[in-house]
Amino acid sequence: MAKRQPARSVSMTAPIGGLNARDSLAAMPPQDAVILDNFFPTPTTVDLRSGYSKWSTGYPAAVDSLMEYNSATSTKLFAASGAGIYDATLQGPVGAAVVGSLNSSQWEHVNFGTPGGQFLYAVNGADSPLLYNGTAWQAVTASSSPIAISGVTTSSLTHVNVFKNRLYFVQKDSFKVWYLAVNSIGGTATALDLSPLFKLGGHLVAMATWTIDNTSGVQEYAVFLSSEGEIAMYQGADPSSATDWAIVGMFRIGHPIGKRCFCKVGSDLIVICADGFVPLSKVLLTDRSQQQEAVSAKIVNLVNEDARLYGTSFGWQPILYPIGNKFIINVPTSAGKTQRQYVMNTVTGAWCRFIGWNANCFAVSHDKLYFGGNYTDTNNKGYVAIADTGYSDDGNLIQGEVKGAFNYYGSPGLLKRFTMVRPIFHTSGNMVAALAMDVDFDNKAPTATPTYSNIDGTLWDVAEWDTFYWDGAMSIKKSWQGISGVGYSGALHMKIVNNASPVRWMSIDVVFEVGGIL
Repeated sequence: MAKRQPARSVSMTAPIGGLNARDSLAAMPPQDAVILDNFFPTPTTVDLRSGYSKWSTGYPAAVDSLMEYNSATSTKLFAASGAGIYDATLQGPVGAAVVGSLNSSQWEHVNFGTPGGQFLYAVNGADSPLLYNGTAWQAVTASSSPIAISGVTTSSLTHVNVFKNRLYFVQKDSFKVWYLAVNSIGGTATALDLSPLFKLGGHLVAMATWTIDNTSGVQEYAVFLSSEGEIAMYQGADPSSATDWAIVGMFRIGHPIGKRCFCKVGSDLIVICADGFVPLSKVLLTDRSQQQEAVSAKIVNLVNEDARLYGTSFGWQPILYPIGNKFIINVPTSAGKTQRQYVMNTVTGAWCRFIGWNANCFAVSHDKLYFGGNYTDTNNKGYVAIADTGYSDDGNLIQGEVKGAFNYYGSPGLLKRFTMVRPIFHTSGNMVAALAMDVDFDNKAPTATPTYSNIDGTLWDVAEWDTFYWDGAMSIKKSWQGISGVGYSGALHMKIVNNASPVRWMSIDVVFEVGGIL
């Protein structure tokens, strides 16, 4: 009779290395994860993400744009929905539109300060640009008052940027950029025709300002991006001066995805393109074949698949959320109904994916993260939500799903029978995870239903000591659960739910028996 092997126990950290969709399943680092949905990796734990709550409601259609206005004395948040612009600054039901009779709700905007005050400028390529001065809105045309722009059909302007104290506007479906005088919000626009530079055709998509600190000191460059992924980079302050305005170089990346494809992160510019989420500082030193230079290199296969399936959908947007240590890429996945986000921890560079925030656009205002969305029913009404707050999605459970890296547990050539696991959490309430062990690169989600319930507590100094739970107390939760699975390698597959408290996953213990080679 064969002697039964003694059980072994292995303890592992939660997958703080984050989502990995690049490396071989057989050689993935043990601190990484094959699936990491609604879990945010930190340097020490993996936390169930925070939730959201509706900030303002009653919009006639999906909220496609959020525009923040900041001056020395005032902060405003505006939302574009249907044919109108709405003031979303205050919480609660939204009032009447502050601007109406518009053709598009997909706006690009900048804040621009002059000696005359602080202004919000917005363009969409379908309507006349809108200008907000802190008190009132006006449409800007060649004959508008008090501000007008002449020399160009203003409704053809689709992107706006500030560079060296000038406003620059990209003209729709062209390689023309129009700029105003220094510190001006109106006047005669002057054309800058960049068409001779771009050999692959297409049109300009966006312009950005890139600040680089090098041996020559802090330098600002104007960056122009075409629909085919060509980049022209200029330095200088006056495009009308041949001695001051000069091209620095031409470069190429994958074609950009969406109009909101640029995001400033630190001193770098990140571009959403067919090659992933690419920092310009790396791209300009290499070429398109070196995808490892993208910040999204570790999730490259997921990103490429989403770009292939949804690259033409509206809603792609990068945004930096500094106070949350998050860099967020919004991905529209199904006709404006079900969006998701790739989220990177800016401290560690680890990625995860958020599901349940059905966002068309994001904005950060006074260190708070907002998104504009729409209900997933047939009415398609919109709302503005404040995100990364609380422990529920507007009162609903948040479900997290994780599948760790496959692990041979020190014996790659020996068969194992997995019997028990024990995840260790720091949380409150009663939480029961749904657990399974996927073996030998299989993918079988847990069949059980995860549960969560609040613990009914009591007041201090009322109940007898050691007979009641103290309400809301955070504590270590750990309990063994039986599992089954026979294979050479195993990956923990887990689902949890919560709507009332933080959940920090710290580690996992696995018990198994080792058999023979066959």
